[in-house]
Parts: sequence; structure tokens; C-alpha cells
Amino acid sequence: MKSNQQSTEFSWRVFLPLCIIGVIVKLAYPSISTWVVAAFIMFGVLFVYRKVFIGGLVASLNRGRTNPYLFSEDYEKAIEFGTEQIAKHPKDIVAILTRSTAYIYTGNLEAARADCDAALKLDPKSVYSFSNRAVISLQQDNLPAAMADMEAALSLQPDNAVLLYGRGIVYARMGNDEAAQKDFEDAIEIEPEQAVTYIGRGCLAFKRGDRASALIDFKKARELSPVTHQFNAALAVAEFAAGDVDSAQKRWQLLPTKYTHYADPDWQRRVLGWPEAMTVEAGKLVAGLSLPEASS
Repeated sequence: MKSNQQSTEFSWRVFLPLCIIGVIVKLAYPSISTWVVAAFIMFGVLFVYRKVFIGGLVASLNRGRTNPYLFSEDYEKAIEFGTEQIAKHPKDIVAILTRSTAYIYTGNLEAARADCDAALKLDPKSVYSFSNRAVISLQQDNLPAAMADMEAALSLQPDNAVLLYGRGIVYARMGNDEAAQKDFEDAIEIEPEQAVTYIGRGCLAFKRGDRASALIDFKKARELSPVTHQFNAALAVAEFAAGDVDSAQKRWQLLPTKYTHYADPDWQRRVLGWPEAMTVEAGKLVAGLSLPEASS
């Protein structure tokens, strides 16, 4: 599977030939100004890489409006912030989709779906609108709808690691572990720093009884994103299953209970994507602890 990133080597393959052409033109026509030749080279580079430059600018502008509360997992504030941004910029798809994500985590799936539909009206090719809507369908156990949206997104960006991970999760829920494994492997090849994919692959390993491999993948995910609570939860379960009870208990007790039901097997299955083998181990882990009840 090819990487979706432009390489530095390829940029020199474009720049050097343009320089050579410029020198040849200058030698053949000495009267041509050096500034004209330089302008030719620069315009050539800009033409070849116009999508990269423009895309980078758009991404930079969007980052300025990224919802800061989403990444700190303060989802109620993320919804408030997103609503304020949408009021100021009604066509800001980034604000709409980040609010949709916050709605998903608070369990307001209908509001989350409405945001996805609104984003798709603004941009029918918005891949993350399809992706978010697939997550919603997955939580509602509507697997055919989830797969349809993931396929729609991947038809637009087939080498997108986030989307491949998402389809892998759907395949795993459908019981097609072989297809799920391939999607996770492809996603890791494209974007090895994407932590969540290791969680997906680790869950498959746990499901087939390879707890050592699951523990390695969960540790890798936490190494890449140490503050993500869901990754710590998965690692705690793997540690518990491996016999490291003290570490597992300490890690589990640090999990928040305000927005998510980490001790609820159905929530673990629908939201975290854990296989039954993990929910069973999590139940054993929780049974030995005194934890506050999660709010609804």
C-alpha cells in the first residue's frame, strides 16, 4: 500500500530538471533575464505542487479553529465551543465534525448524525463526515450502514490510514477478522504513528488468544499517545490478563467516569470495540476494585 505523503526525494526530481531546463534556456538565449528564468522555475514548482501548498494552507487555517476541548476529552465544553464556532462560521465543516465527535462521546448519536448530514450537504465528498457517520452506525449496531459509509469514504481516499482503521473496526465487528487484520496492517504501513490502529490490531490479537501480541500493541499505542484514556484502559486489561494485577488496577483507577462507562461491557463493545474476551477480563479487573459509578 502506498504512502499518501509526498516525499522529499520526489520534490528534488521535479526541482532539478526545472533548473537544468532554465540553465539551457539561459545559455541558448543569453538575452533572457536571469529573473525570468528563476520565475519560470518557481512557477513550475508551484504548478507541480499546487495541491500540496494549497492543502497545507487550508490545513493550517483549519487548525486555528480546532476544538481544543475535544482532545482533552472535555466533551461538554467541546460541544459548547463547537456550537459557538458554527454560529460564527456556519459553513465550517471542521467545527461541525468536531462537534459531531463530541456528541458521539456523550452518547447523543442523533445530534452527531445531524452534524454529519449537515457537513455532507456542505461537501458531499467530506470523507470524515462519512467516517463519523459510520462510527455512529457502529454504535447503533447497524453494521451494513457503517460499512457503506466507510466504503464511501475510502472510495475518495483509499490510502487514508484513519479510514482503513475505521473499516477494520467494522470488519472486526462483522467477524471478518482476516479483512480487519489486513486493514490494520495497511494503516500501520501508511501511518505508523497512528496510535489507535495498534489498539484495533491488539484487540484482534486478544480475541484469538495471543495476549502477548495484544500487550505489545497496547503498549505501543500508549507510547504514542500516553494521555488517551481509552488506550490506558486497553493496556490495563492486557496487563491484568498477563498477571500484572497491581499495574492494571492502578492504571484502571485513573480512568475518568464522567462521560464514559468503562465498567460497562456493552459500552466497551460498542464504543471501544473490545472483543468479548477483553470485556470478560475487564469485568474480572473491575470486580476487584471499588469504583464510583459512571454518570449517564
